[in-house]
Amino acid sequence: MFRLATAAGASLGAAALAHWQLRSGSERAPRLERWQGRWDDSITSWHLDELNPVLEKHLPAIAPLPRAGVPRARVLFPLCGASVDLSQLALRGYEVVGIEAIGLALERLRREFEEQQPAPGLLKGLMRGVQADFIELDAQTRAELGKFDASFDRGALVAVTPEDRPKYAETLTSLMATGGKVLLVAVEHEPAFGPPYSVDGSEVRRLFGRDFEVRELSREDKFALEPRWKERGATRFEEVTYVLTKRG
Repeated sequence: MFRLATAAGASLGAAALAHWQLRSGSERAPRLERWQGRWDDSITSWHLDELNPVLEKHLPAIAPLPRAGVPRARVLFPLCGASVDLSQLALRGYEVVGIEAIGLALERLRREFEEQQPAPGLLKGLMRGVQADFIELDAQTRAELGKFDASFDRGALVAVTPEDRPKYAETLTSLMATGGKVLLVAVEHEPAFGPPYSVDGSEVRRLFGRDFEVRELSREDKFALEPRWKERGATRFEEVTYVLTKRG
């Protein structure tokens, strides 16, 4: 399990991320070895080069744009990798926290964020990377992270094995504020394979329906657009977007 090793507010320098690192002697969970190997070999084709279009479209509905007189929205990115989505939101003034188990991903995230800032230190405190195993976050770490107004999950839930989904959902639920919104991008495909694993609407409601209002926003057929799914044996591949609103 990943544990807190530096103070929550620690800084690695002007505009740097505050990392929570592994304690000496900690061991990585076996289920994370696959992802460590992908980062070691620079196989990260799931990352986009620009803000995810689903997030761009629905961002105003889940997290109002920061402006005078309005509290700054806190946005959580579980299993964030080195997604450019985090830096793009920080550049717009949101307070962003990404949680990722692989240190190489966070280092790339930090480096690219520093390169994108209009001036050194200008956005200090608006983006933070937390090195941790998301589904094994302990109570102390969750308390230190606090509650979030919004979250974007594109590629997180569908990367988690079916047996670990309930723990993932429980962690995400515990970190969301009442009224907070999760923008979730799931995929449905036949036959079964993964990752990305197929997660249909009934599974989304099984995982989150007790604590969230679940609403499907859109459904897009990706089969013809991405030949690799056919190469993996799929006969159907759809991307489905949901908004989950935390009940009181």
